Amino acid sequence: MASRGLISNVGVISVCIGLVVVAASLAGGLLGRPSGSGAPSPDSGGVKPPETPTHDGGGFDNTSGDTLFEGTLVGVPAGMTGAAGAIRGVPAGAVPWVVEKGEIKIESDGRMRAEVEGLLIVGTGTNLDGTTGPVTGVRASLTCHATNVTATTGVVSLSSEGNAGIEQTISLPSSCVAPIVLIRVGSTTGNPGPLMGPWIAASGFGAAEQAPLDLRAVPFEFDPQGLGIVFAAWVDRIGLPDNTSGSRSGWGEWEDNSQNQGLLLSKNTGTAANASAGATIEGVSGIILTQLGFDFRSGGHCGAGAPRFNVVVEINDSRKLFFIGCSAGDTSPVPGVTPEQGWSRVRFTDEDAVAADGMTAWPGFGTAKVVSIKIVFDEGTDAGPDFSGMIVLDNLDVNATLIGDSGSTGR
Repeated sequence: MASRGLISNVGVISVCIGLVVVAASLAGGLLGRPSGSGAPSPDSGGVKPPETPTHDGGGFDNTSGDTLFEGTLVGVPAGMTGAAGAIRGVPAGAVPWVVEKGEIKIESDGRMRAEVEGLLIVGTGTNLDGTTGPVTGVRASLTCHATNVTATTGVVSLSSEGNAGIEQTISLPSSCVAPIVLIRVGSTTGNPGPLMGPWIAASGFGAAEQAPLDLRAVPFEFDPQGLGIVFAAWVDRIGLPDNTSGSRSGWGEWEDNSQNQGLLLSKNTGTAANASAGATIEGVSGIILTQLGFDFRSGGHCGAGAPRFNVVVEINDSRKLFFIGCSAGDTSPVPGVTPEQGWSRVRFTDEDAVAADGMTAWPGFGTAKVVSIKIVFDEGTDAGPDFSGMIVLDNLDVNATLIGDSGSTGR
């Protein structure tokens, strides 16, 4: 399948986080646990009519029409989900979110304006990526140091494209130190609310937006004895259909393309033979690894040791090798692909990484600094349960950038 770079704001680390949305009806579930529900509550301050501002200017300039606060919006980074990403008593959503574009402004008369575009789930490796999941509405909370949530807007609609606009008047406190605005889930498909859910975006900033990685998977055959028993190549017409839509999810529109390459890896003998097939992932040196996986075709071999990622990372100025094997990962259907087409998707978590030295602790996705990544296939025709000695892979996933053919990525 043609390579596709999914939005990768996942790695953005916000310094002053502030606008957020989260599905509050799913207690402890996909989007996190809500902190309450119903109409505006005492901790929120509610929505205030614009003609009765209450702030006295302590920390704010109370001249009507002056802008007191403005900033951009960022999503929930990987590694800041759930309780670990709580901001002033409000938990983050349980999955990463991205914001394509977002701005927030608060004026001295209490008017809050928030515009957000492309507020979407990413990094789950499921068909939720590139969607808003169950979230149908959002609201904004102003938080201040020491007082936490001081005011919250009403709920506005969140479109399926992740777009929402808030323009409401809130009751401002007399002063607000270190303001952060959170966009929170206000309604879901299962609960029309109004809800006081977790956050999935926040006011703040991050590093410059990360472009899709420019990656290639270059096949190799390790056969030092010249046995002629291994094979590795991108082969036409054995992979998934190419995506050319440019859609955020990477699965929007498929085009009939005779190329449709898949990565064929084969070892036509027993596992003990000193030989392997694989591919070297070029373009990964120095990245922080946040996501890893691939799609594989039914009937091939998905074992504990092959195919596997060999990931070398830098830890305290030393290089350490970790193995991440196919069968250890979480397997799910490939979005947009029927079971009859015979493909599965696998994504890996921290628990799946095994140190080559048997001792070193895996630093964790979102922390691991990559030196190199290879895919290795070295289990042969004596390895069950399939005894095939081969596998076809597609959509090799590194940080949500997909490698689906012999060319480079970056679209």
